[in-house]
Amino acid sequence: PNPLVSGKGAQILKQAGKDVFLFSELTKQNKPASVVEVEKEIITNQLEILAEAFFKNFRFKKPFVALKWAQSLDGKVALSNFESQWITNEKSRRYAHYLRSIYDVTIVGAGTILKDNPRLNIRLDEFSKENKILIIDPKGSVLKIIDQLNISKVHKKENIYFAISESMSNEVSMLTHSMKSHSGQGRVDFDNIIFLKTNEYHSFHLNDIHQY
Repeated sequence: PNPLVSGKGAQILKQAGKDVFLFSELTKQNKPASVVEVEKEIITNQLEILAEAFFKNFRFKKPFVALKWAQSLDGKVALSNFESQWITNEKSRRYAHYLRSIYDVTIVGAGTILKDNPRLNIRLDEFSKENKILIIDPKGSVLKIIDQLNISKVHKKENIYFAISESMSNEVSMLTHSMKSHSGQGRVDFDNIIFLKTNEYHSFHLNDIHQY
């Protein structure tokens, strides 16, 4: 759908000696109209799936988001005493790492970080990509103890981002200054902290997060 590049990829392929036909040229083929319409519908569906992330970016000016969670058959994600470990199998856990490898950012809530102390890196032999982490941390709870957490041990500080309530901006400013004074460079990049308004539930609006 981008007029600035539409057709240029096809031209590059043609120059490389490949046989190419444009989607827009389907109706010009010597086929019955009914067949052409069926083919167009099939190809349209395939293209929408193939380029869904790009289409979301271009059409709506928003990032493409995948939501991943695990739950038991009774709708639970953990035991009430939080002693449960994995409720997934090896195959689904591997797929979760694959998802991290194909997306630019992994978003996680402060509650998950504080309870599970995860690494959130990509543990697949065939991938060496460094992924970025955005921690939804309205009260700055994770920020205050980031040096003690696994996430700071396996990720570069420039790859860790925080979304914090704008009401915490003064406190966070003093905190990050203190962290830098005590440990040189510190484990937090102040430029990676996003201050957002919270709603009546003390949460952020997803659209506000997507602006970044």
